[in-house]
Amino acid sequence: MTKPDGVWATPVLHADLDAFYASVEVIKDPALRGKPVIVGGTSSRGVVTSASYEARRAGVTSAMPTSRARRLCPHGIYLPPDFDAYGRYSRQVREVFDSFSPVVEPLSLDEAFLDLRGATRLWSGPEALGEALRAAVRRETGLVVSVGLAPNKFLAKLASRHAKPDGLVVVAPDGPGGIEAFLHPLPASDIWGVGDRTAELLDRLGLRTIGDVAAVPAATLQRALGNLGTQLAKLAAGVDSRPVVGDPPRKSVGAEETFERDLVAEAEIAQQPQHQPQGAPSRRVGVAVGCMARLRADQPRGPAAVVGGRGRAGRDPAPFW
Repeated sequence: MTKPDGVWATPVLHADLDAFYASVEVIKDPALRGKPVIVGGTSSRGVVTSASYEARRAGVTSAMPTSRARRLCPHGIYLPPDFDAYGRYSRQVREVFDSFSPVVEPLSLDEAFLDLRGATRLWSGPEALGEALRAAVRRETGLVVSVGLAPNKFLAKLASRHAKPDGLVVVAPDGPGGIEAFLHPLPASDIWGVGDRTAELLDRLGLRTIGDVAAVPAATLQRALGNLGTQLAKLAAGVDSRPVVGDPPRKSVGAEETFERDLVAEAEIAQQPQHQPQGAPSRRVGVAVGCMARLRADQPRGPAAVVGGRGRAGRDPAPFW
């Protein structure tokens, strides 16, 4: 596939490592290959952070309570997170990304946007570029990455989701395989900013696909949804003007701890910042202490720091000091 002049003026690539934490565990211990590997909290209150595709076939998903995962996949191999290893592999992947573009916007340890302006001229087409990046990641790290390549960030991220696992999806700016052909059949809930409540409202309005939303005048959506309606109209048309920002400054720092039981008494809660579970990695030295350690290491600039906690009921954060 050749690139017509000017068509890929602003190509954006979204790279998302497949089952990243679980995949790193398989690289560390090749005996785990082909087995259902589940990474996350191993206690009764734990949550799954990553699951291999073998585990996913049994119904295990990220953010699922570990207790439910064990019922769905009793033969699974359950492992605590090794964030030091994940950080090392993430840095190796970042080196590969940097070799393809000087502008890389990391979203987390396992995904990033790349601004490929100029880079497409070095390849016969976007597919060749995307496959070259995927091959480089696999060669240098042993990890598998799914890639979406499109004219903007919204479309590129959607494309990488549809590329999973171990695939590449290219959304051309126009033509038979262009934006409308890719975007309009997708459910309206795939639009950034559409949560459960907005999806229910759109469904009541008869807007079930992105194509349905795109067919409604922007002014009508704005009257129904306010400023969100204006945003949805643009995204449903495949318009997203946000640039890829290389290494944006961190705006918040967080740490968390899941306890074996709900804490209600103030005396119990007050003791928890110094709590450290037996066998926990050194970085988990309590919620507040963990946040402060990260703040000291990163030295962010800002007017103030507030450390607080939120309970299951969703009440306002309670300051630790």
